Amino acid sequence: MKSPAMLVRGMAALVASFFLASCTVTYQFDPIEAWVVDAETGKPIEGAVVTANWELVKGSLDGERYYGQLEVKETVTDQNGRFFFEGFTKEDDSWAELRESDPQVLIFKAGYEFQRFTNDYRDGGAGLKKLRRTAAVNGKKVTLKKPSTNKDDVYRAHSRLVSSSLGFVRQVMPHLNEINNCRWQEIPRMILETRKQEQTMRAMGMDPPSMYDYLVANSESITSAARNPCASPKTLFVEGKQQ
Repeated sequence: MKSPAMLVRGMAALVASFFLASCTVTYQFDPIEAWVVDAETGKPIEGAVVTANWELVKGSLDGERYYGQLEVKETVTDQNGRFFFEGFTKEDDSWAELRESDPQVLIFKAGYEFQRFTNDYRDGGAGLKKLRRTAAVNGKKVTLKKPSTNKDDVYRAHSRLVSSSLGFVRQVMPHLNEINNCRWQEIPRMILETRKQEQTMRAMGMDPPSMYDYLVANSESITSAARNPCASPKTLFVEGKQQ
């Protein structure tokens, strides 16, 4: 016969396991497929880099706060301009929420303006309750256009938008229980593609913001601050070439 103490411990473990199970959310994410073409010629664009990130946020008295990434993926378009991400299922027990970045999809090729797609919950937030999520870009033909001018302010504004949209790779926030750090490891081709654009701008006499330069210059400090062990950006990027 079990002792009272053993019974109490057993009940406590059962209650704890029930509590943990009750706060776990299981999301199902549909596959993502789309085609990228040149806005002027209509021809497929091969080699455009595509990233998808599913971002978690938590509410607070002063608004939403970044919590972490549930998932990050990267691919490139094929000769037909097609890209594809497989669907997947993932559990989350963080008590955070997926909002419009479920996912955020970024499409970019040096020499073109980038495109960004997110979901838009115009129904007042009811979409947040959905456990099955579909990307806004799925099934679409995406057109990329070349900048209409070589003016510095136009290029710089575009570079800032790209850098801001990729800002999650700089987020190292162990005090907020960031789920996974070192996200640059998962989108190296996008970072290198933005660097190609930066090099073109420098050749035109411009001085754009650089995600690549930031990661390499701050490699040691960012890596040491990460919650989970990860490689240094310097081991991933060598003179602009992916290892």
